[in-house]
Amino acid sequence: MVNIDSINPEYGESPLQQLIEVQGNRYLLQKFPRLDYISKARLVRNDTAAPQSEENSEAEQAAAASEAKSESN
Repeated sequence: MVNIDSINPEYGESPLQQLIEVQGNRYLLQKFPRLDYISKARLVRNDTAAPQSEENSEAEQAAAASEAKSESN
């Protein structure tokens, strides 16, 4: 939770979802210049978790393949 706790809480829930959808990052950069962004995330498998369905495993494999492809570019 250290990473989550380090995110700038200054704006709270202030950004309006509708304006984000319409104007995107232009809106966020203009109105919330100190807003933190997540630039990369990855799934970490927890081997102690309950077995996943085949559908979830396929989704994880696709996500891992996509991540590997983007890292090689």
